[in-house]
Amino acid sequence: MSTTQRDQPSPTKSRARQRIDGLRAIFRYRYERDILNDLLYTYKWAVEDGPEGDRLLEVALDIHSLKIQADKVKRAALTVAIEAKDMKYAFYKPGGAWFFHTYVPSACDQFSRQMARRLVAHLEDPELNPATCYYVSQELFLSSHNLPFFK
Repeated sequence: MSTTQRDQPSPTKSRARQRIDGLRAIFRYRYERDILNDLLYTYKWAVEDGPEGDRLLEVALDIHSLKIQADKVKRAALTVAIEAKDMKYAFYKPGGAWFFHTYVPSACDQFSRQMARRLVAHLEDPELNPATCYYVSQELFLSSHNLPFFK
């Protein structure tokens, strides 16, 4: 009786391949996290500068891009939880793999919901004046403090 490829157990990754995949996942997570951090502060300062013409669409796109970036951070954290679960970077965080598997994705989901509410509120009140800009910038700043996994 001959065995086919499907009958054989799937080959496991070598130890070196596991390390490479884990490092790639960690670097990807750090990269996406840093982009989200930079975007938050860039958009906060851009909104604080005040309205220059009609910036309603620009602010709405900025808020939407923050939601997209938070989803990228969430996916990268889940990849770290899977690929780098036995590495020191993931193991020595408070909570270990739980930090990347549960805590970061839930924080990103909460942040995305806050940005969605801000986007809807911003589009319902299309008047962009200095008081509104200050309110939006303060909400972005407070939202960034709800993301405790930065740095």
